[in-house]
Order: sequence, then C-alpha cells, then structure tokens
Amino acid sequence: MVSLIVLVAETDLEELTFCEAISQHRPRNVIPLIDRSSLPTRFETAARAAGYDVTFVSSVDDALRMADFSAQDAQEASPIAIIAGSADVLAGLALFLRVVAPGAILLSETSSSGPGADGLPAGSALLLDDGGPQSHFLLEIAQRFWQEERPTGLVPAADGDTARLGLAKALSLSNINTHAPEVVCIRRSETAANDSAELVKASTAMIMAGHGNPIDLGLGAGRIICGQQPSASRAPARGSFPCIRGKLCLRQISFGRPPTDTSNLIDPEVINSRIIVFLGCGTAPLPGSTFNLESTMVMRSIAGNAIAAIATTGITPLSDELIYIVSAALSAGWPLEKVAREASHWVRAFYKQEASAVPHFVVFGNPLTRIANAVDRQAEAGGNLSAQQGLTRAAGGLERTIRDIVEAWPGWLLDAGGNAPSDSIAETIGLIGLLHRFLSTSGHIDQALEAVLKQAAFQVENLLLSLLLDRGPKRREVTFAAWESFAHPVRNEGASEVPCPCGRQSIVANWFELAVTPHLKRRVLTCPLCGPVSEDDGIIPFSTQFSIGANKFTAKIKIEAPSDRSVLLAVRAFVEHWGLADPSLSPIQNLEIMNGEVLELAMEADLPAGTQKGIRYAGVIAVVNGHPSSVRRPLHCA
Repeated sequence: MVSLIVLVAETDLEELTFCEAISQHRPRNVIPLIDRSSLPTRFETAARAAGYDVTFVSSVDDALRMADFSAQDAQEASPIAIIAGSADVLAGLALFLRVVAPGAILLSETSSSGPGADGLPAGSALLLDDGGPQSHFLLEIAQRFWQEERPTGLVPAADGDTARLGLAKALSLSNINTHAPEVVCIRRSETAANDSAELVKASTAMIMAGHGNPIDLGLGAGRIICGQQPSASRAPARGSFPCIRGKLCLRQISFGRPPTDTSNLIDPEVINSRIIVFLGCGTAPLPGSTFNLESTMVMRSIAGNAIAAIATTGITPLSDELIYIVSAALSAGWPLEKVAREASHWVRAFYKQEASAVPHFVVFGNPLTRIANAVDRQAEAGGNLSAQQGLTRAAGGLERTIRDIVEAWPGWLLDAGGNAPSDSIAETIGLIGLLHRFLSTSGHIDQALEAVLKQAAFQVENLLLSLLLDRGPKRREVTFAAWESFAHPVRNEGASEVPCPCGRQSIVANWFELAVTPHLKRRVLTCPLCGPVSEDDGIIPFSTQFSIGANKFTAKIKIEAPSDRSVLLAVRAFVEHWGLADPSLSPIQNLEIMNGEVLELAMEADLPAGTQKGIRYAGVIAVVNGHPSSVRRPLHCA
C-alpha cells in the first residue's frame, strides 16, 4: 500500500513556510494542506477509499523523516504541464505545486518564463479553470491538446482550497487500488427509491445516466443530483439558476413533484465513488461556460469523494452499448483519457459526426487516473445495468413501435410512448385532412380556394405551435425531444464556420431521419459550451438576435424564403422559468413570405413581476411550412 504524508498547516503563512522547506528536498509523497474547510480530512477520505495509507504530521521534520525519496519510474518522471488562465491563480499555488508536482511546467496566458504552449514537451497536462475572464485561453489550449491526443484534464479551481484539493487528488491518487473494485451504473428510473442509498454506497466508479446539464442530473423522480445544494464543506451556492433565490426546484415538475420539494435533491459531494461519469447531455462545464463553476456537479463531486470525473459536451444518447463500452473500458483499467477518447469515437460514429476540436467526453482531474487491476462487478439491482446485460441489449438493438402517426407528421408531436399530448391533436388531424382533400380534388387553385387553403394552413400551424408548448403538466421546457426516440442519425456536418451566438465556439450540425417517415429530416445545431441551440428541418433556417432585461425579452429574427417556394410561418418568442411556471410567451405572429423574399421581425415577451435573476433559456419557437423550428439558448437575466 502506498503511504502518503499529509503535512497539516494551521495558517496560510505556515503552509507557505512548510512548502518552501519541503520543496528543497523533493519527496514523492508529501502533501501540504491547510487545516481549513476540512481539506486534510476530505483528502484522507478519498485517499483511503482509493487504497492509500495516510499519515498526518504537523512539522517539516516529521514529514521528511517519513517521506519517500525513491527514484521515479519513467512514466512518473515525464513532465506534466500545469496551465492556468490567470497568472494570479498560478502564483497562489506555485509553492504548493513545487511540493506535489516537482518538475512540473507551470504556464499561464501572461507567463513570461518557461516554454509556451507550443513548446511544451510531450506529456499530460492539467488545466486549472477558475471560471475567470481568461477561460477562453484555457479552452484554446485544451482544444489544441485534444487534437494532438495529449492526455488532458481540467481541474476546477473556483477558489484556492478547491484547487489545492483537486490538484492533491489529481497528482497523488492517479492509481485507484481497491481489493474489490466495482463499476456501477445508475440509470434513470421512475420507480427508484426516494433516497441516495445507492449513491452513498462505496464504489470504485459510477456511471450516472439521465437528463441533465452541468448543474444537475435527473435520475428519476426519486433522485436528482443537484450541484447547488449546501454541504458540510460550503455554504449554499450563489445561484447561477434562479431556483436558488426562489427556493423552488427547476427539475421537480418534470417528475410530477411539487417545486418546493427538496427531499430527493442529492449533493454531488456525497456520491461515494472515486470516478464519476456524468452521462447526460452537456454535463461538462468547459472553460468559459455560462454556468457558475462552483455550482457544477463536476466541481462539487471532486470537492467531495470523487478523485476524477468524465462529463459530456453535447447531446448524448443514453445507449446501452455506450454504457457498456464506458463500463468495460474503466473495468479494464484504461486511463480516463483513453476511456473518454473511446467513448467520444463511439458517439461520433453513432451520430455520423466528423472530428471536432472539442471531444464529446472530457476528463476532469488527472487524465491518467485508472483503476488498477479492475474487475467489473456492476450492481444488478434497482434498475442498474450489468456489463452482460448491457452487451446483450446493445447487440439486440432497440426496437420501438410508432402508432397513430399521420404521414405528414413527424414524431415530435408525440410523447415517448407514442401518445398525443393534447386533445387538440384531433382538431389538427381534421384540418390536415381537409387540406389534403382540397389539394387532391382541385385541378386548379383559384384565388378563393387559395385563401381558404392559406387560412386553414395558418390554423394548422397555430395548433401545432400550441401543441409544441402544451406538453402536459410535467413539461415546461420548450423542446421537441420526444421525436429523438423515433429517429435515426443520418450524418454530421462537423464544426462549421458559423459561430454560435455565444461567439466562442462554432456550431456542429447533427441530422436525423424519422423511422416511419424517412423523408422528414430533423437538424439539431449544437455548441460545445451552450449545448443544443436550435433545431429545424434544415430547409428554411432563420437567424436570431436576443436580449433580455428585468421585465422584457426581445427576439429579432430574420428568415429568407427559398427561391422555389413561399413560406407560411407561425412564430412566437418565449422565456422558460425552470419548471416553476409556464414560459413567458409573445403573441403568435402569422406571416407569409413570398419566394426569395427576406423578412425581419421583432417580438417581445413580458416577464412576470418579481422574476429572479439568473440563467434562463429563451428563444423563439416556430412552425415553418408545417415543420417545427426553434432557437433556444441560455441567457443571463439581470
């Protein structure tokens, strides 16, 4: 068993003194930590669970007497680059890093000494993200390293104590040694118990599969991982989501629970696993993310029991095959960077994507972290998935039946069970039938019939628009996700030259076709930082410009009709309120755009009095020539 010596300091000055004295001797196993925010105890808990012995000392002499000065092996001796966006962050950690990572190359955007990022020797890299204004520099470096397939890990560093704990784990606990390693998968389940028993039970690695974002992950009505929960190590989050100020949960209504219920909200810090894989859509807080770093699941889990994590940068299929691949790779003892790369390759093949500057799976912590001598012992109970079950179900494929779909309708009008979300669907079917009869029985469309058809078409589009917003009492998100259950990925256009509205990343386009009506295509545009930002049929896209204030949301759109057809459009602006209420909506606009013409339009949606500050999703939702389209992205409501 590897022995680690934790040199505990009582004050910041004493820690600096300890680091200065210890760094001159370059021991392999001494970690200086200040006795604040329970740092020594939190490190000890993770280290012992990973198979390390920990001894606390309070003097330099005791630390040096017990320290390991043996020679490093070739892998350990290879230089590691530790890069921060801010020189101030690096300066505050410099002496600490000279002890825990002697020989490391330290670099920031404003570094005046040492090699630049282009001149770094081969080896792994840790990128310290403090969520500050220099995050764009870190993301540029990360993209370069990912393309070079250099082992790269992001280390959340929203404050000095979090950075020290994350670095101590990353640099000292990269080999996870357990007598009975377990790789457990917790899948979304509507019948799971309303407790965290499975999550606090010790495991070597845990794959959590559900619907989420960097802040929270829904595993069913009984379990919601929430990064904004207060914990023993920190006060309540400052609140990147308005639910913190309003004390109402944004996720509960999606599971049919009161928004004031907090009994099923689980702090990521209590998840008792050394490696956590957050398998959902866009769970990775990349540098420059809209989400507050300190409230993200990744940072909270590494501040707790986890040593490292893997998270996603885009829409992610909760596929049995993908879960099995990640489980098998972890169980085989692969380093996390290889696990993430293999999973990214699988997702790229699934969506028929081209290579991207940002991989689909990203490592947080040391990218060389691995389970030593791992054996896959996945839990079988409670809706969890064993490796054998995953392999069997993946091989068999996923077969779904779609019923009661009108030829002109894609699956986005139906819920995951193929059921209509509203009685008004019957009225829409009747109007579509009327349109079909008009067109099939008339050899020539005169002006009177054209007016009738146009009016009926607007009625259909208005009803469709209402149906898209009327998803039943459990839905308050303006998305069309239901159709994904009935669709097959067709191709990927890769990172385009078109920037996301956030201005920091390029758009990636994924194309799908619907199983029953393959001539109907869907296109989803995704940004690595913002997640899915729009979807449409890919034929008649439109551009948007948004602004949001304390009382009003303004959306400006520009749409161009193709040269060979006119456009009938029903459109309205919206602002979501995180599941706590229906979205704020502008009035519906019905418009006709003639062949080749361009239309520019501004719409406004009033926000209710007392709207809390924070991040909200806002945008426009439209039915364009019978096809749903949306642009939806996170905005700060000041």
